[in-house]
Amino acid sequence: MKKIIIAGTIAALLMLGIAAIVFRTRPLEDRSESLDVCDRHYVLITNGENTEFWDRVYQSAKAEGLAHNVYVEMFGSGLSMAYSRDELLKIARQASVDGIIVEADEDATTGKLIDEIVNEGIPVVTAMRDCYSSLRQSFVGVNHYDTGVLYGQKIASLLDGKQEARVLVIAEGKAGDVHENLVLLGIRETLAKEMPNCHVQVDSDSISRTSSFAEEEYFNTLFMGEDLPDILICQDAVGTICAYQSAVDHNQVGSVDIIGFYDSDTILSEVQKGVLTATLSIDAEQAGRACVDALEDYYAYGYTNEYNALSMALIDEDRAEELLTEEVTEE
Repeated sequence: MKKIIIAGTIAALLMLGIAAIVFRTRPLEDRSESLDVCDRHYVLITNGENTEFWDRVYQSAKAEGLAHNVYVEMFGSGLSMAYSRDELLKIARQASVDGIIVEADEDATTGKLIDEIVNEGIPVVTAMRDCYSSLRQSFVGVNHYDTGVLYGQKIASLLDGKQEARVLVIAEGKAGDVHENLVLLGIRETLAKEMPNCHVQVDSDSISRTSSFAEEEYFNTLFMGEDLPDILICQDAVGTICAYQSAVDHNQVGSVDIIGFYDSDTILSEVQKGVLTATLSIDAEQAGRACVDALEDYYAYGYTNEYNALSMALIDEDRAEELLTEEVTEE
């Protein structure tokens, strides 16, 4: 079995048409185990958003990896330059890592890269967002249709008694991709079942992240306008924070029910205060463990489950208060 020397992390320089890998050593952040050699080296690659969520996924994956004598690296972190997901995939392939965990989507270029990597003998697990058309070994995430059903049930409870309403869903990735379409389908079919006499217009939109302040600009424009939706659904943590801050800044708290994403203390506090109506919680620790376990199963048996479902729940005001109180008690 191949041994991987864990003396540090990989840095990379990727230029136009030329990929060069530069190895630099640095001490591991946690060397309390005095573990210098591991059996395998896995990397986690994300799109660079929802960083707090992915940090929790990584810490869980890292701990699970150590339990199997595997080193898990958050690939691309701490570098002087930012690299795209596809660039990091290319670098990981050239570094001959033993497994890749990647936040993917149905982008054709990404799918082709995953296929090439798998064909070279490196197993790939997609996390949170899938590339179903690729040769990846497993997907770890939520069922997007079920997510839509969960949203739909919450929307129905908020619109109880109304004859018509408008719901705006901010896409996590690209509006209209397969993941977003499944979320919208789940919402619409649930509302049609639970509110057959109410006309609910469900629209979706995406934010063009052309600048560092794209989210702030988008929600400021939305809350300054006159065509506010009755319910706003944000599917990432950054958008959630920008949405409720814009609602506060423009005195629109209560004018729109905002359903957010993630269960950080900051977001839970806004739910508790009623600025956010609810937030979607996905078990990040479960995600990290499941990703590593999928790769380990593949090495042990030559195959693994194609789909590993994660737990999720919508947290409302009462539940947010309970969770925050529990944290204070534990401290």
